[in-house]
Amino acid sequence: EEHTGRRASTMVPHADLIDAKKKKVLTNPPLWGHFLRASVSNIRKNKVTYCMGFFACLMVVFVVALLTTVLAKAPLIFLRLSELTNSEVDVRIAAGDWSGYTGINFTKLTEIIPDTLKTPRLSFAAGFVSDAACRSLTPKDGLRLPMDTMWKYNPWPSDGAESCDPAAIATDCFYKHCGKQSWASMLLIDSTREAAMGFGRSWPYPPIPRGHAYFNKILADKHNITAGSIIYISVSFSGLSQALHISMSSGSKHPTRLYLPFNVSVLYPKPFGKHDFEQEDLILVEYGEFMNHVHDNLPRQFLSSSEVQSWLNFNLYDFAHTVSLNLPAPRIDKYLSSNYDEIQEAVLSFADPLFFTLGWNAVCFLFVFFFLLFWLFSLDFLSCMGS
Repeated sequence: EEHTGRRASTMVPHADLIDAKKKKVLTNPPLWGHFLRASVSNIRKNKVTYCMGFFACLMVVFVVALLTTVLAKAPLIFLRLSELTNSEVDVRIAAGDWSGYTGINFTKLTEIIPDTLKTPRLSFAAGFVSDAACRSLTPKDGLRLPMDTMWKYNPWPSDGAESCDPAAIATDCFYKHCGKQSWASMLLIDSTREAAMGFGRSWPYPPIPRGHAYFNKILADKHNITAGSIIYISVSFSGLSQALHISMSSGSKHPTRLYLPFNVSVLYPKPFGKHDFEQEDLILVEYGEFMNHVHDNLPRQFLSSSEVQSWLNFNLYDFAHTVSLNLPAPRIDKYLSSNYDEIQEAVLSFADPLFFTLGWNAVCFLFVFFFLLFWLFSLDFLSCMGS
């Protein structure tokens, strides 16, 4: 037994002895050189095995690093995807279909929630035709000016047999001169408000001047429109007056459409976060200048002075199709967390007071970022509460 115990004790080295051997190995350069030469010799004998092992380790490290980075940046990736498809907004408000209303009073909304970053938008279908397409009138009829309303609504003496029918409020006169119109969507934006809230962070253009329009370049190229061109935008007179609740005399004859001249000052090549990148049929016009431009181009030969004045007095900010809101700056920081519960808490804590102040049963809220997430993961999501 004593012999066995002594043998067992000699087989278990003392801790100090182990540490000494480790130190000797680590501080012995010739020994390291021997290991290196042995490794190189082994690699030369088994090149394929070494390469497979090396690249397998490299691939594992790369994949792990990539997945770690993707998981850390996933919220920003989802945010960017949502901005590409829904523009650079956090919350969008519209009148609920169930409420019976078609718009939102932005002036009143600003009084209720004065401290939030928000902007109104208004969009509607509009026909357009280039001034170059309108046929020239003979000199005896005078100069055809874009701002002149007479030639757009009344027949000219030189039209002869082609004269349009004045009894029909000259609805075809414009098309007699200019031919068939094309269709697009006119979008009214408040450039100053949108810049202040970071709606289109990389948008490089100044506010749209009065009487000017910014054209999507794809739409412009399709219809041979260049920067500096004059176009006429056709909108329904009755439809616009009814949508804006501007009263017109029932006994008077009014034109069925308005023909508004615009100078195409910018052809923008991409949305820059202003709208869905797939939406190509857009014409941008300044929100605050639109009604003044309409007033300047009303066909006064068909309207009474009180009707003309009612168009001038109308505040377009009392009517908006949608109102877009953004988180306080820097809004991107709210999406940097990899914990989606924290992101949801940040967005909902911002939106909940608005939701209940404005009336959850009257408005439609769309949370753009979370709408994309639920769509990607095929989950049920109610974008409009109260329906």
